[in-house]
Amino acid sequence: SSVAVLTLRGGSVRPINFAPLVFDNQNGLGQSIPRFPLFLIYQQNVGMLRNAFQSAQEAFPGQIVIIDNSEDTELSRHPDFQEVAAYYHTVTLLSFPQLMNLLAALSKAWGFDYFGWMHSDGVVLRKDTSEDIGAVVQSKLQGMGSSSWGVAFTYYDILAFYNTKVVLEHPWDENYLQNYMADCDVYHRWRLAGYSTDKLAGIDKHIQLVHMGSVPEKSWAKMTPTQRQETFPSLEKKLLLVDANFWKQQHTSTRSTISQ
Repeated sequence: SSVAVLTLRGGSVRPINFAPLVFDNQNGLGQSIPRFPLFLIYQQNVGMLRNAFQSAQEAFPGQIVIIDNSEDTELSRHPDFQEVAAYYHTVTLLSFPQLMNLLAALSKAWGFDYFGWMHSDGVVLRKDTSEDIGAVVQSKLQGMGSSSWGVAFTYYDILAFYNTKVVLEHPWDENYLQNYMADCDVYHRWRLAGYSTDKLAGIDKHIQLVHMGSVPEKSWAKMTPTQRQETFPSLEKKLLLVDANFWKQQHTSTRSTISQ
């Protein structure tokens, strides 16, 4: 098997093969990932990640890539993540902006024009449990073209889809904004550059996103679909409020932009 080494501004990152081989060093394609990769980033709390992964795997089968930004590789041996399409452990702990830029670098190396990222403390619920959401999203993203959009949101960026080229040309700020305010900065800069940062049209007909908050101990795999709908949406009001406030404020934002 082949292992690629990518060097970013954040330092050297060493991918580790896990489950089916995805990275082909000869042609740079993620051969076994259908459609596009959906990334989850892990730093701590395996129980929370397990619920996020299992829900995402059902909605986006075969597309999940875990980026392990913890201090060891224990996650790679965990039995609950054996169906992951690919697993990578960072050599050094990366900041949030560095991790987001890494996702774009991997997607470019694999030949994908866009990629998804989901918060590791969220779950995605399909409104039709037989529906392949990955196919639905791909159709919508293909219909948007490749030159005019930067990010397509669902419930803000609890689950979002990114234009690889835009991220690489207008990357997340790794120098001044090391944490979560970096998203406000980069989305604002993309809008100023002429790229849309809108909600993915019609996505609410297919899914809902729920922030797990204080219930990471509940096991997604052991729940029936009815139990999942009853358990996780109990936190939905908080998330819907965040989503509503974001769309109300997005196009009237007066935040200053840090130039790169």
